[in-house]
Amino acid sequence: MLQLNFSVGTPTSEQRRDALALLKQEFIGLFTGKQTPLKWMGTRTQLFEMIYLVYVEDMILTDDGRPLSLTALASLTCLRFGERLTANPCAYIYKSRARKGTRSRTFFDSYCLYFCEGLAEPLRKFYLRIAA
Repeated sequence: MLQLNFSVGTPTSEQRRDALALLKQEFIGLFTGKQTPLKWMGTRTQLFEMIYLVYVEDMILTDDGRPLSLTALASLTCLRFGERLTANPCAYIYKSRARKGTRSRTFFDSYCLYFCEGLAEPLRKFYLRIAA
């Protein structure tokens, strides 16, 4: 289970912007270099929240400069983490946006808190590298 330290406080807009830039670097790094097997440790909702965030921020572009489609991005990411691709990725995104209550945090809120705690690679809190 992912544990957060709430003593950090609420991230500022500058910290959130810096965290988003770091997320982009980390996410792209998942698909470059040595391709060791990975296992997603967060919830499927968090996984699809991350995919959606990458999609809306146009972090991954095709060779002709267009953003990668949400379905293609979800397929690549699920394959990378060894997760089953759902028939409707938008359903998980809708589910995450329909959250109620204060006990639920979005993927990016959790990521920002890890970033503010000083972790060099906050995304590593959400997955494990599997020894091949």
